Amino acid sequence: MIENKWVKALRALGSIKLTLILLGLFAVSIATATFLEVRYGLEGAKALVYNARWFEVLLGLLVLNLTISLVTNWPFRRHQIGFLITHIGFIVVLVGGAITRFWGYEGSMPIREGQSTNYMYSMKEYVRVALEDESTMFPVRLYKPGANSTRRSVTLGSESFEVSVVEYWPNMGMRLVEGPGGEPAVVFKSSALPQDHQHQILRTTDTHNTAGVRVHLLDAAPDSVSPTSRFGDLDVTIGGETHTLPVPADPPAEMRVGGYRFRITEFAPRFQVGRTPLPTDEMTNPAIRVEVGPPDGDTYERLLFAFHPEFDMGHAGGEAKVRPLDMTYRYARSIYLFPDGDGLKGRADFPVSIRSGHESDPGEPVKTGERFAVSAGTILQSGEFSFLVLEHWRSAIEEPYQSDDENKRAAARIVVEDASGRRGEALVVKWDESVPVDVGGREVQLAFGPIQIEVPYRIHLDDFVLSMYPGSNNPASFESKVRVYDEERGVDGEEARIYMNHPLTYRGFKHFQSSYDRDQKGTVLSVNRDPGKQPTYFGYFLVGFGFIVTITRGLLWYRKPVVAKRGA
Repeated sequence: MIENKWVKALRALGSIKLTLILLGLFAVSIATATFLEVRYGLEGAKALVYNARWFEVLLGLLVLNLTISLVTNWPFRRHQIGFLITHIGFIVVLVGGAITRFWGYEGSMPIREGQSTNYMYSMKEYVRVALEDESTMFPVRLYKPGANSTRRSVTLGSESFEVSVVEYWPNMGMRLVEGPGGEPAVVFKSSALPQDHQHQILRTTDTHNTAGVRVHLLDAAPDSVSPTSRFGDLDVTIGGETHTLPVPADPPAEMRVGGYRFRITEFAPRFQVGRTPLPTDEMTNPAIRVEVGPPDGDTYERLLFAFHPEFDMGHAGGEAKVRPLDMTYRYARSIYLFPDGDGLKGRADFPVSIRSGHESDPGEPVKTGERFAVSAGTILQSGEFSFLVLEHWRSAIEEPYQSDDENKRAAARIVVEDASGRRGEALVVKWDESVPVDVGGREVQLAFGPIQIEVPYRIHLDDFVLSMYPGSNNPASFESKVRVYDEERGVDGEEARIYMNHPLTYRGFKHFQSSYDRDQKGTVLSVNRDPGKQPTYFGYFLVGFGFIVTITRGLLWYRKPVVAKRGA
């Protein structure tokens, strides 16, 4: 009775009906993975289907079903040979896929010209945890932006920790939001931004420049403001005294100090080499040309820049003679915003006009140095300068978000909790150094990203060659000229070329030309080791050969037709 139950169970596991059900589930799974890859990328398809435990169980059941079916239907007759070969081929393909799944790996190998490497970076990402001199790691499949629930228990020394990835950003950017524990900030739009441009945020560590006006956010009110002329001033210090010459819109302008003659011969609101300045230009890079006449009569020139006081240009051999002089082109049209109780106030070193934002409001003029109140909707104006205050945050903090910029790196928020429930967390950026986290007075180091995998040989990059399409900057082809070194096998500088559809295969590792460094002085090779490739290919051959045998079996084995006997 028990034997009959086992036989029935085996026949059920090897039944054609179960085969069809498993194949149907397999087809649905592959179709689902295709849609998931479109939505979440390859990593999402791998995490949810290809590398999921339930998919491994499904493939395992399919192998078991085909194997039992093969055994229970043995011996096969001659006309069933094609079916037998196809059957075995499917099993070999699945087994080859399992070998690749559990023992194969792939990665990337960056090499700079003139350098060698004997390792690659894994395609899989790992979370690394270290406590004092001990460390451990585990692979993670992160694909979905936002909340995640990847969790793993690790042991370091005699202590156990729960490590969780609670948030993930495939391309992380940082933005300011209102929140406790930060610094003051002002949300604004200015005349430097297009009408449909997103707002900007000004912090106490920032300065916003637009239309020749600098806007500062301070922690407290400035003691005083120093007014300047409309186009700035030339300050000259001689003998400890500073003398000022206002910069005119239409030079020349001149002053004499201590036997020297200073003459402003040229003024450029927006200086560019080879460009004629226009009086309508904005003050984006103001510069003046100054002719200096020393007492000895040997005249020379200086070119001074308001926004770059450390850089000036001398002419006519006057370099040595100008050193005793302190000459500065000062253009400091500034607005200072600062907190005042629960609100915000401002001061400017030039006259400004304040509007409420309503079209009917003509604006209220404010004198130089005079304080004025600023609230949401306030517009500060002067000529082409316009600054709209949208909000005043008493505290702004940075938070991560998913950016549309694919060049930004991935990042994860990782939480570590010990057996007593004490926990710490950190924002860990892919490829960055380890981040320390305090967990109950102990410093746990966290890192996130690929790991290094050593290979038993060394590849040296002699030259990377990039060819462009004629008349464009689009790459037409690129290749790496390399040499292989392997002391264990006596290989000393074997030359090879790696380019499109011509990989380098060595010691079971296949190297493809994948990418290159921006400066075109380095290559990035895609490396994979696939021990299940040969069994899989052999399985494909058996499946194809089995189909051919099945289709042509009438030609291979002649079967005498059975003639039915007539009844009496």
